Amino acid sequence: MLDHSNSQHVRLHRETVEIYKHKDFCHIFSTGELYNPEQLNYGVEAFEAYKNGCLSEDLKEEHRKVTEAELVIFQNKKALLSFTTGGNQAMYTKEGISGDISYVLWPMQFGILQFCGFDVLAPQICFAPEYAPLEERRQMLTSWEKRLKTIWEEKPIPCILA
Repeated sequence: MLDHSNSQHVRLHRETVEIYKHKDFCHIFSTGELYNPEQLNYGVEAFEAYKNGCLSEDLKEEHRKVTEAELVIFQNKKALLSFTTGGNQAMYTKEGISGDISYVLWPMQFGILQFCGFDVLAPQICFAPEYAPLEERRQMLTSWEKRLKTIWEEKPIPCILA
């Protein structure tokens, strides 16, 4: 059996976990341990934190507000989808196995968000961070941080498919 404890993949994984744990990056890790510290999967960690009541207090408060609201109206607001993928960028092209990401997102961006009155901004997509080298993951975070500083000046994207 091979010992992979010092492999580059494991080191990058551990460094990624530290990035995700940073208090300014992600709320879900602020009040508990990782569900699976050996294999970081953001979706699983978020679900487990929610299921076990380990979300940070500010997120619990926001969930409570929405749960208790009898009516929620969003008017004259901007919206964007921000997410990671399990596959690399080439997988989300017209020729890729998952298809063009713009076709995948169109129903959510325009069938839901724009239909409900949101000005839809370009999505923030981080492709396959679990498999990206540490420096590339850091760049993903830096890019997102930089974008958030000027987000209010962004113009909505057009409601068309290329």
